[in-house]
Amino acid sequence: LRVLIAGGGIGGLAAALFLEEHLGSAVEVLVFERSLKRTSDHTRGSGVAINADAHQLFTHLCGDRIPYGQSLAMRQLDGNGRLIKEIPNTGLGLRTAHWAWLASELHAELCRRRARGARLHFESGRAVASSKGLGLLSINLDNGRVVSPVDLLVDACGVNSPFRSHVDSENTPQYSGYVIYRAQGPAPQELQTDPAWASFVYADDYHAVSYAIPCPPSVSVDGHPFDAACRWYASYVYVSQQASQAGGLAAFEDTQGEKRTWGVPSGALRQASAKAMSLGTVPLRDVQKSVDGDGRRTTYGSRLIQLPDDIEELHSAVSSSEEGGGPYKQAVYSYAAKKMHRGRVVLIGDAAHIIRPHGAQGTTLAVQDAQALARALAGKHDVAAGSIDIDAALVEFASERLESNAAAVEQSTRMGEFVMHNSMGVDWSTLTTEEFAQATVAAMGGAGKNVW
Repeated sequence: LRVLIAGGGIGGLAAALFLEEHLGSAVEVLVFERSLKRTSDHTRGSGVAINADAHQLFTHLCGDRIPYGQSLAMRQLDGNGRLIKEIPNTGLGLRTAHWAWLASELHAELCRRRARGARLHFESGRAVASSKGLGLLSINLDNGRVVSPVDLLVDACGVNSPFRSHVDSENTPQYSGYVIYRAQGPAPQELQTDPAWASFVYADDYHAVSYAIPCPPSVSVDGHPFDAACRWYASYVYVSQQASQAGGLAAFEDTQGEKRTWGVPSGALRQASAKAMSLGTVPLRDVQKSVDGDGRRTTYGSRLIQLPDDIEELHSAVSSSEEGGGPYKQAVYSYAAKKMHRGRVVLIGDAAHIIRPHGAQGTTLAVQDAQALARALAGKHDVAAGSIDIDAALVEFASERLESNAAAVEQSTRMGEFVMHNSMGVDWSTLTTEEFAQATVAAMGGAGKNVW
């Protein structure tokens, strides 16, 4: 079995490792990643939350080499940064990690297995097209190379999947109506010794969250290296923002005037165009600082927001440079594939489901997809005959994952509508923790569904 995995992020690397583990010498896996920096530039990505099942799977693949944080407690604040209540233990069992740690350790494990003789390869290139002949695939890369023959193409390219429309042609991602301004940096001093707290701010049309994560590997600040014991801080400010749309996809311009669908990198947030200003959606700068009688305030999009000091300080730090600074602007989408495979092309991870960050499940679903795919193929492996019924395995894989993935997307969408668009009509300024819990259950459909 010769498998090409398009995308060398967490889902793609995990799929390669699980395939090798379940099929051994019966499989050859070629992982192609368009940017090799994804596994070497440890400042990329940000914090991720994973549940107990995903933590077990990562530990199974990489041992104890990945450092984790654990946000055991929650601080709930209103839109003015006023503390409503502290919840000492959320009981969710979520761990925090840095995307770079997960990706780099999965890549390191792939290299270790390859050195021991596993048929695993990791190369530069982006799969852009496939063609079929006599049951086999030929894969075209963006560098002009053609990889052939291939028995199975696994699309793990994430939100910007090149094969999603081929597999799930009647279903597309839908822009949620809001974006995230994402920042990360060295944690405030108080979080170095007390990293368990996560802060949440709820208000009409915006939402903010911050939590401690392990410092990304090999990072230095001002010439002084940080190690895994040093905490970094991840912060996200969610803001409603209109955008021109086509087929459910939004379009945001960067400093070069390029239209971006999924996000705008740090340093590339453009000054508002006259058209954007006339819509009242963007100020002179995408992120703008001001000081008034009530203290520091930050404008995100068209919203003037007073943030808690810890979030404000971090976003001020990353926005201090006119050219290279500023947070990463990420558009928020919802998508659950109705089909996960077509022929010998299969979707996993964010290619198959885009979950709003409120669900804290994107990374978890990706690694669960990876394991399920490998397990399904192994279950259809006839060792004596030396063959694998790929088509039957893909049907089994999809039947296992479609329903659970759709449930997770539905939950995160409902939660997003609740905290961003106040779908339950609550008064954020007076809401108690008990009332918040009741409203959350109601927003989930009244059944208390929780796929964590």
